[in-house]
Amino acid sequence: MRKRVIILAALLVLPLCVVLSVVAQQSLTQGQVPKHSAPSASATLPPAGAAPSVPAGSTSTAPLASSTTLPEPAAGTNAIITLENSPVTAPSGLFMQSDGTLIISDPFQHALWKQEKTGHLIKLAGQPAQGYLDGAIQKAAFESPWAVVPYLGGYAVTDMGNNAVRYIGAKEVSTIAGSTVAGFADGLGIKASFDAPTGLATDTKGCLYLSDTGNHAIRHIDTKGIVTTLAGGTAGCAVGTLQQARFREPTGLCCVGNVLYVADSGNNRICKIENNMVTAIAGDPTKGGGFQDGTGAMALFAHPQGLASDGTTVYVSDTGNGAIRVIREGVVSTLLHYGCGVGGLYPVSPRGIILHEGSLYIGDTFARVVFTVKL
Repeated sequence: MRKRVIILAALLVLPLCVVLSVVAQQSLTQGQVPKHSAPSASATLPPAGAAPSVPAGSTSTAPLASSTTLPEPAAGTNAIITLENSPVTAPSGLFMQSDGTLIISDPFQHALWKQEKTGHLIKLAGQPAQGYLDGAIQKAAFESPWAVVPYLGGYAVTDMGNNAVRYIGAKEVSTIAGSTVAGFADGLGIKASFDAPTGLATDTKGCLYLSDTGNHAIRHIDTKGIVTTLAGGTAGCAVGTLQQARFREPTGLCCVGNVLYVADSGNNRICKIENNMVTAIAGDPTKGGGFQDGTGAMALFAHPQGLASDGTTVYVSDTGNGAIRVIREGVVSTLLHYGCGVGGLYPVSPRGIILHEGSLYIGDTFARVVFTVKL
């Protein structure tokens, strides 16, 4: 139980610690690097009820999207989606449909939102109060939906606080696997168990990969709902075969072809799983986190939580540093960081990151903004 409390505190409180660190450095000039601030278990987050409540299936009167061209944007960036006047509290996971509809998971509002291409914001599912309830989509309840990806014609969602993977269909919400009880077991559907699942990815076969953060493992769910453990299961830091590999509180995932990228957050490194082997492509777990560009282990991250890739380049939400990093041919560089990013305001605490039609879409959980970077 103590381990679970620590994990949840780290994942939920980290955004506040990042913004406190950033606010203290508002006098930074362009080109300076923000210092890393470690999570604080005593910090508090704004209450979810602070934002307007919107019933599932209804349209918010406050638009989620507004097109804005900022003066002299850094690296060709444009912040095009702002959430300041919307009921969205903490944009976490993102998924873009082929028609331009953006799906957003919001752990602090216990909800998922649909941003239509027309600009209308609709609550897809969730209630004002946290809970756990399957059934009609208008009545379904979540605790802390962390990531969202396409699955079997609907959406799969990691409900971190409920230790479950949920499914959102056209009219109903159901549980794919797991339950409200934390554990570590493979099996079919609710016979399987997780401990604070976070990151999600889908492969070309329609199967799911998820970061079982509290169990320090990467799990696999096939299209029948059968859960198996791909790698990990004990906290540590090791590469090698799937049986030898060890992670520490992994979060963000990204699957491209036959390669699965893993944000090994607790080890402050980025790994990849390919041909049944786990390798580290960037980051040095012995440094305890940091902010430094360079090749391979010379580069430093601070609790990275989001990944996207086009197959050759990996984009990283370096959450603890308030930065977006790029890994290309083993070399890590910084695309954006606070003070030198979009309008000098973002990123603060980036998490969800996706690549769509030549642009990155990034959910910043504390800044309450989804912004894009035109590559």
